[in-house]
Amino acid sequence: MILSSLAQSLLPHRKNVSLFVKGPKAKDDNGEWHDSIAVRHDLIWPTTSVSSRQFQLSADGDYTTEDRNFFQLITEESLFDIKQGDEFLYKTTYFVVKDIKDMTEEAGYLRYVCKKKIPQTPPRTS
Repeated sequence: MILSSLAQSLLPHRKNVSLFVKGPKAKDDNGEWHDSIAVRHDLIWPTTSVSSRQFQLSADGDYTTEDRNFFQLITEESLFDIKQGDEFLYKTTYFVVKDIKDMTEEAGYLRYVCKKKIPQTPPRTS
């Protein structure tokens, strides 16, 4: 498939990112449901900061300047089935998928709007 001009404009923004796609929930031996281990994919995908236009259109506090967009360009390669809650790793920071915009018909890509993941700190014991 030939990339649209909008998708081609994203090519200079390609960076090394890792995608962690969580598997389906499964029951353990005790019958309790648990998330399965995420599968890691190392990719070179376009990524940009959340734009000022996205700030204007979102509800107050939805996104910050630390949040990012990740773009899956639609090509003949297989597509990843990315869902809300899956994660990207860019540089040393994790980002959680919060919103998915399907722009395949108009622009030839899927946009994943992701929030910076706040690191979990273990509780302090005294």
